[in-house]
Amino acid sequence: MSALAIEEAVDGQSLHLRLLNATSSHGDNPCFCTIDRTGGCLLVANYGIGDLGATIAMLPLRQGGGKVNTAKAVVYPHDDGVVPDNVRAEGPLDSAGRQEAAHCHSVTFDEAQDTALVCDLGSDQLRPYAFNGSKFALSPVRSEIVDLA
Repeated sequence: MSALAIEEAVDGQSLHLRLLNATSSHGDNPCFCTIDRTGGCLLVANYGIGDLGATIAMLPLRQGGGKVNTAKAVVYPHDDGVVPDNVRAEGPLDSAGRQEAAHCHSVTFDEAQDTALVCDLGSDQLRPYAFNGSKFALSPVRSEIVDLA
């Protein structure tokens, strides 16, 4: 993940990007990002094809510069909670047999911003996680999983 600044060029006629910093997305193939309304937390959906597998990473954003910090939490779609090490996600796959593993397709917030909703293409499920931005925590809400197939 990279934080970039949009700056006006010296000529005043064009814009360019300047790299502020970069950090790992803690997964393979980041495909969707969203920022909470406070601007303090970035959630990243990693589709997951390689060794790291599908993950949702929670990265704090530095105020006043938009720089990204190292992830505070990494969640795996088929685990029971936040885990500290990168381990390939395992679990039930879609009933049509199209997917061999979990594939986080997107992550977004509900209107209240107390739940992060993860679309898992691998299991054809919408998986909710309780979101606590001040503690940088995501916790699965198993009773609310929605089957999409």
